[in-house]
Amino acid sequence: QIWSTSSLQRLDARRPVGVASSVYPRELGLDRKGMLDQFHPRAIVISTMRVTLTTASQIFAQYVTDQLESEVKREELVVRGEITPDEADRMNEEWEKNEWSSRWSAYPTKALHALGRFHAVSLLMRITEWYLSRCVSDEVLDRLTRDTFKAATREKERGLEGKELRREMWSVCLWANMIAFGCDCAVSQCLLVWGYMGYNRRRMRRIRERMRLKTYNGVEEGEDDTGEIEKDEENGSVFTRPMGFSLALRSSKLITSRFLGLLAASAGGAIGSQICPGWGTLLGSSCGDGVAAALLDS
Repeated sequence: QIWSTSSLQRLDARRPVGVASSVYPRELGLDRKGMLDQFHPRAIVISTMRVTLTTASQIFAQYVTDQLESEVKREELVVRGEITPDEADRMNEEWEKNEWSSRWSAYPTKALHALGRFHAVSLLMRITEWYLSRCVSDEVLDRLTRDTFKAATREKERGLEGKELRREMWSVCLWANMIAFGCDCAVSQCLLVWGYMGYNRRRMRRIRERMRLKTYNGVEEGEDDTGEIEKDEENGSVFTRPMGFSLALRSSKLITSRFLGLLAASAGGAIGSQICPGWGTLLGSSCGDGVAAALLDS
């Protein structure tokens, strides 16, 4: 009775994220998902549609980008007089016909791989949350498992807006995205190591096959083509450096890209929350992650 409701609201606005509110009570860990929630029928349908549509949009966007680049190169050849405009048009038509069919023929495989990756990351997130629930406090676990969409709408209902809402949602998005980006980085690292192991097995198989052929065909005394074999294998960019150094370099780039993606997604979510809490949060996070990926790729 000493404090008015507005005073309680101001105190509640300054409370740490993850502590239950006296004005808008919320149970800690309310947004945390169950271990197998992703395999419920509705969740499977939604995740499948989202992953397949995302994969299709990526294939189409890459096709359009490569098409524009190829047309620009052919236009340069026309300007230099190396080919005629009719030849350039014919080459463009052949490229479009071949590339369109070849890229979409690989769509089912890419969609299945993307869907498997999505479920692997989601399951690893649930396992990580279960492990952290045994190691950290409920307040910290609540920060790590908050739903940014619901959090943005709740903060808006509390009366936060403008710079205060952006600052609050920056902290919320940063905490809430840590597990997701960390698990995505872990899965990507496992795929990277698996790819290097497969490459090394194929490389050693080729070397052994060439050595068997050398032994079978016979080599004159004092003549050894081992150097030629290694020279042929060194045509690949990976084999020109030690495998360990190359793997470490790519791993460091992966970790850096995921860390910067986390920061960019959190910043985008904060800005999007200021514009439209909820849907703006999701869209801003996706745009921030996409911008960071595009900058790092360039």
